[in-house]
Amino acid sequence: MSNAYEGYTSGFATSVVRSTSEMLFEQYCEKREDIDWVYKNGDSGQQYFSIVYIDALRHQWLFYADYIIKMKDGTVWVIETKGGESRGENKNVDIQIENKFNAFKKYAQEKGLHWGFVRDKDNRLYINNTVFAMDMADDHWQPLEKVF
Repeated sequence: MSNAYEGYTSGFATSVVRSTSEMLFEQYCEKREDIDWVYKNGDSGQQYFSIVYIDALRHQWLFYADYIIKMKDGTVWVIETKGGESRGENKNVDIQIENKFNAFKKYAQEKGLHWGFVRDKDNRLYINNTVFAMDMADDHWQPLEKVF
């Protein structure tokens, strides 16, 4: 598998720039033998993969999923990492998370992609790709290793 950190300068490989969920996800991928490669998507710009979502005021925005992963069996996953929970409080979760989740779900269904939102709680990763729930105690949040 390709090294998720390859090509990063030391500034990008620190927690100052990246979230806990991103670092934990990259570490998780590094341990997997069935991953062919991991691509860290950009945050803006037409050269990066994006999905259109609509906010409450009906304005269109672009959402850039964090990772594209190709498994050795050819399956492609698209993953968005978000802040998780700490002592029952949501951390680093943007206000558009539900709109992004629903747009991502629709896009993945239309394109036949495997996908998910990944968040961390107590240094463990959880994934949801079914029904949006902010509360990570909700049954839709599953341990990452059970789904991906």
